[in-house]
Amino acid sequence: MRKYREKKKLEGADRPELPATRAEVKEKRKKWREAKKKQLLKLTAEKKEKIKAARQRRYQEKKIAKGKSMIVPNSPQKFAAFVASLINTSSPRKQAALEKQGIQLNRTSEQVASKLSASMQDMKKSRNADTRSKLKTLVSALNTEEGKIRKMMGMR
Repeated sequence: MRKYREKKKLEGADRPELPATRAEVKEKRKKWREAKKKQLLKLTAEKKEKIKAARQRRYQEKKIAKGKSMIVPNSPQKFAAFVASLINTSSPRKQAALEKQGIQLNRTSEQVASKLSASMQDMKKSRNADTRSKLKTLVSALNTEEGKIRKMMGMR
């Protein structure tokens, strides 16, 4: 191996000299930057878009590898499945915050009945006239011919 290196040194294939000072490094970088600007100016708009998209994709992959981000799908079906899985796996506090923002969650009738029953129990205990009038309105709304909701809540 030593003979090979010596032979290459004689041929002049050794490594190029590193710049001696910071100023020289700064100058080289300035030249490279200007050359890159000229190169980018010569590119077509399509090429620039392609380069930009590739750079964004690499950045996203890097973030995902570090566990800092996730890619939201573009297709409508995949996006809907993604959002549904986010909502279904969210905590009750997060679901309450979503409802507060106006996003309605599909719940089973048992969940609705239990929530309604709990709120009615609180309303029954209240002595506030406004709350009592709301309770009266709610009971009259639940008084349907079929009575399905009343049965689910355990009311007569």
